[in-house]
Amino acid sequence: MCVTAVTTFIKFKMEQKILEHYKNWLILRGRLPETSSSDQEPISNSETVQNVDVPNENNETFSNFPIDSHNSVKVFENNQIEMFIKKSFHQRQVRFRLQDSMFHIKVKTKQDSTTPLLFDLLEVFERAFTFILTNLQNYYNKEDINEIYLTLFQDNMLNGLNSPAVKLQDSPKEVVDNILDMLYRFLISENNIDLEINDSFTVYIHVLSIDHMEFRKRNPVRKQTNKRKKYGIRRNKALEKNMFYWAIESPNGFGSFPNIFKNKCLLVSIILGHFQNEYFRTNKIDKRYIYAQNIYSKVKTKQIHAGNTIQKEVLNLTKTLSLSSGPYEIQNLAEKLCDFYHCQLFIFSGLGDKITLKEKYPSQLDNQLEPIYLYEPSNEKNHINFIRCLSSFFKSNGRICFYCKRYFKDSSVIHRCIP
Repeated sequence: MCVTAVTTFIKFKMEQKILEHYKNWLILRGRLPETSSSDQEPISNSETVQNVDVPNENNETFSNFPIDSHNSVKVFENNQIEMFIKKSFHQRQVRFRLQDSMFHIKVKTKQDSTTPLLFDLLEVFERAFTFILTNLQNYYNKEDINEIYLTLFQDNMLNGLNSPAVKLQDSPKEVVDNILDMLYRFLISENNIDLEINDSFTVYIHVLSIDHMEFRKRNPVRKQTNKRKKYGIRRNKALEKNMFYWAIESPNGFGSFPNIFKNKCLLVSIILGHFQNEYFRTNKIDKRYIYAQNIYSKVKTKQIHAGNTIQKEVLNLTKTLSLSSGPYEIQNLAEKLCDFYHCQLFIFSGLGDKITLKEKYPSQLDNQLEPIYLYEPSNEKNHINFIRCLSSFFKSNGRICFYCKRYFKDSSVIHRCIP
């Protein structure tokens, strides 16, 4: 009995300290009037609820949203925020069903309204999530087994905050309590209680059917016997050319033109990055990136076609920007290249725990620009290569935050920049 009483007392003191910090933050931001120390009373849960700017319930509206719609639909609104939902499909699976899809929740702050804290919106999230889950349960078959998990993300977070997977057919209150408990523990850790919501805040609702997850178990892929003798790990040395698997080394030339790209490694690397962005932006219709990465292929026709693809873009770039034959100083050329391709350049150097984000152009991070990631080898100061897979680069060498340039050895760390 004594241990239970001590545990309850410690938990109460922790909650009191958190609420006191939260109230001081509101006073600092001018959201609460300052009170003298003689008039100040101990903070309790009920007192905090009265002092916080809780949205007026008379101005809150919930509206039913059509599950089958793929347009953004407003489902909640009050004096400060608007909440929208949009549905999009997964990639197609073996046993495809229409209702296995992803729902995006977007929260936008109204113009001329005070930016709310995430801590202020816990009650709003509880009501909104309960409303959404209730609609989803009415749409899904009650006899099925579906699991749902949420991912919360906004700028200055390296990774999203993932909730544990919960059964969709369970009580909505139980599901929402698990999600809000996760969000609450995140907000009270590392002084995240003062985290303000912004227009980049998004919640991803992911629904999985157990039928899909168990389909492979019931219908395993037939294993084909590999009759080749295995003497070691096969590597595509033509593509890597003694370079790392996460990068493509800038070539000097191809076929009958062995030095046509000499002193143009900067242009070639940026062109490869532009081709890759266009490949995914056009939903794999623009295939120049697929052709260009065959520049080291042992098949002569593929190598020549890749070289001609790159050379055509190099000629277009040098003619439009009136560039010389190289070499180039990136400080003088970066602004023109970024404007031409509407991109932002990130230049890394070093390996392992010594990697650094050396430069980025423009210096201010802009999510509207297409990113192109470049790597400068430590043993070649006047050479640069294209990073074709940033996640593999981070997984091998650790992660760097683009906002504060802080290094993290673990590439899956959750980090929020504190101004």
